[in-house]
Amino acid sequence: MGPVVLDEIQRAPGLLLAVKASVDRDRTPGRFLLTGSAQLMALPRLADTLAGRIEILTLHPFTQGEMARVRGSARRTAWFRSYVETATERTVRDVAEISGLPDLRRLLAALAYRSGSLVNAADLSRTLGLPQTTLKRYLALLEIAFLLKRLPAWSANLTTRLVKTPKMYITDSGLLAHLLAADAQRLRDEPALFGQVLENFVVGEIDRQSTWSDLPVSLMHYRTHVGREVDLVLEDDRGRIVGIEVKATASPAASDFKGLRSLADAAGDRFQRGVLLCLSDTAVPFGPRLQTLPASALWDG
Repeated sequence: MGPVVLDEIQRAPGLLLAVKASVDRDRTPGRFLLTGSAQLMALPRLADTLAGRIEILTLHPFTQGEMARVRGSARRTAWFRSYVETATERTVRDVAEISGLPDLRRLLAALAYRSGSLVNAADLSRTLGLPQTTLKRYLALLEIAFLLKRLPAWSANLTTRLVKTPKMYITDSGLLAHLLAADAQRLRDEPALFGQVLENFVVGEIDRQSTWSDLPVSLMHYRTHVGREVDLVLEDDRGRIVGIEVKATASPAASDFKGLRSLADAAGDRFQRGVLLCLSDTAVPFGPRLQTLPASALWDG
């Protein structure tokens, strides 16, 4: 059998049994390309995991470098509105039979306003009038549909990480801006809103770039009980740590490094570097293993 492409495989997970049988007969790689708009391994109706027979490649939205700064369409708002509808009504319905699609869209909008914040399930449950069991199921579905990115908390104690509160980000920053009704003028006029979108953008950009990095890393966030925090913590397989803080300022100050210094103390010798990504044009050192970088360094090299 020649190369076969099965698109939207989450709509017919039973086909995976036939794929498995064919692969077991002929181990030649590359004979099947399975594509879909949901996380294959997370599908509740998945017929078979194809363990040892499949390689998973996640196709994220384009990075800035890939887009080469191409400007968006004039129909941006209409496109994102349709995207939200199809992502919730089609993709999520494909992977789970649920009747609360309007609630799912309300949850997505509520999460947009909380992007980059700790996830408070009790608060969300009260605000949306949803039982926490339903809320947690919907959060999982939005992750499966690649609309939501969960960022776990970093702690030097591996056991402690499991009970710390994660942060949530909207996977696509363009979608986030749409949900917040944040056009270019509003982003210029409201620094706090711009900072929120910028942080979401940076997390998404690094998340995508990490998938092709030669050095695999885990993405987390850092926050202490007294409020010291770092937006993004990268940890490699050897436990080495890099902290990344995002500030929507062209004039960073020493006080902007409080969270990174706290992380350095907590990580000890494992701490390699702390970077503050900001709107300045040049890199500036701020002490041992601490520096600023222009946010554009993410795609300009």
